[in-house]
Amino acid sequence: MITGSYFDKNGQSPAVVLATAGGTMRDNHFLADPACTGPMVTVAAATQALTFRGNNCRANGSSMTALLQLLAGAGGAPTDGVYEGGNVYGTHPALIAPLVDKNRVAIAPVSTATTYVGGNVTGD
Repeated sequence: MITGSYFDKNGQSPAVVLATAGGTMRDNHFLADPACTGPMVTVAAATQALTFRGNNCRANGSSMTALLQLLAGAGGAPTDGVYEGGNVYGTHPALIAPLVDKNRVAIAPVSTATTYVGGNVTGD
């Protein structure tokens, strides 16, 4: 569980790299380094059973591509978990979406018996 933490992103690589996704990451704040060119958080696990809720990122004029990128699976929406309330604000010229799949494609809102994706926004 990673809750209520502050990540001052320095450089191009992700601030958090999760090998497993059976946990909770909520109410954290990320500050993107202007040199950032990818996602803030990546998940490598195929199950993607993560609760990723209420995380915010100040893009800081960076070329960040996403708040969270899911690297495993076939692409598209995750197969399990809750992904909601992510917010990316500030200047973000290269942002694809707050949540993207392994192909760097935005993941649209979805609600199933095992998965919820919704309320992820961008703003200035």
